[in-house]
Amino acid sequence: MKRTTTSWIRHKDEKTLDKILGKYVTDPEAYKDPPVTKGYRHVYGEWFSGFVIERKSDGSSFTWIPVGYLEKSGVLDTLVLPQAFGRRNFREETFGQGCYYEPFTEELKQQYISINRYGGFYISTYNISQNPETLKPQSVRGEKPWTKIDFSDARWAAIRFEPNGALLSHLPYGAEYDSILEWLLESGAKTHDEIAKDSSSWGNYLNTNNTPNTLAKTGSNEDWCVNNIYDLAGNVNEWTQEKKYNNEAVIRGGSYYDFGNNVPVATRGTSIKNIGFGTTGFRIALCVR
Repeated sequence: MKRTTTSWIRHKDEKTLDKILGKYVTDPEAYKDPPVTKGYRHVYGEWFSGFVIERKSDGSSFTWIPVGYLEKSGVLDTLVLPQAFGRRNFREETFGQGCYYEPFTEELKQQYISINRYGGFYISTYNISQNPETLKPQSVRGEKPWTKIDFSDARWAAIRFEPNGALLSHLPYGAEYDSILEWLLESGAKTHDEIAKDSSSWGNYLNTNNTPNTLAKTGSNEDWCVNNIYDLAGNVNEWTQEKKYNNEAVIRGGSYYDFGNNVPVATRGTSIKNIGFGTTGFRIALCVR
């Protein structure tokens, strides 16, 4: 059943959509042909099960999110029409003025244009870790996620990740996070209950069977992988650029310190921006230019 989203919308300018997109509306099935830019190579997977690319310079991996495949059940602030790309209300939370909101920044606008051109976006296959030699961010298997990093530093690390002129990198928005979850649902990889009620069966939570009960290395368990994205549920919760009314940053999902039936992957929590926690990490999203 489709979720109703019209109650979230704060600004209703029906001409805004055409003004933003202009010439960027392309093949509605473009999502089936993910772009691979210079400096990257396709390593495994298909668009419908997790198309993964790898950066040649350091092996950082990213997974394609085929947004064009999704139902138009999401919302971007300022746009009146429901979007395939946008925030979703999986847990009956309160959106709009006075609670969770997400300004339509220039960075988010660029991602929106890119998605309408190419059909999707890339998200880091793994939680971001820190290269032990260069101290630069990376998305690789077998490393401890980068934690104890505050919001501003995580955002800055994400922006600096990709100097490639064909790509822009940034800390994920709520619209991107929710588009990922919607893809898990519509692809049949997970059920609504598994993302909105209890995610303990597919993530590193305190109550997960055979869990280490501590922070695990990235990609350490294949049971914690879905559509070629690792550790989305549990292990660490993740900074996003969504906000709450008091300007706190929104963190998503749970950590190894939480119970998966209390803090499933769709959970929205909030945190003071200038404090880094041992249970909070982040991912990086790529915008194809």
